[in-house]
Amino acid sequence: TLTDSKGEVVAVSKSGSNGEVVFEDLYPNIYTLTETETLDGYSILAEPVTIELPLTLTEEEAEEKNLDTQAEGVIYVPETTDADGNVTPAHYLIMNQKCEITDTPVFKMPQTGANGTWLFGYIGIGIAGAVAVIYLISRKKHNN
Repeated sequence: TLTDSKGEVVAVSKSGSNGEVVFEDLYPNIYTLTETETLDGYSILAEPVTIELPLTLTEEEAEEKNLDTQAEGVIYVPETTDADGNVTPAHYLIMNQKCEITDTPVFKMPQTGANGTWLFGYIGIGIAGAVAVIYLISRKKHNN
């Protein structure tokens, strides 16, 4: 479930067979992505994921992250100075973002044995009991 900064639901989506969820045509905002269900054997994310659109990167950050500045959805904003002399450094606005979120497999305690092993235990107890009875009978006959 994707909500905007006001907490209003913007979109609800399920992942496809490839595990991807795509949200398109989003306006600039701070969004929260909350996972509400997951595949069997995986745990739901403990915390929602915050996504800011557009993502703003300085020129240095863009260089460190090897941003493809020519990619679709990347807008370069040159340095500006307002009437009061305040300088806004040059930066990039990234409108198309890809976030990789990985669910954690749930630890499943290994089970020992298999179904039906209790039957072998009962058979073993039965055999031991029969041997004990035969022994007691033979001992009684031997003493008489």
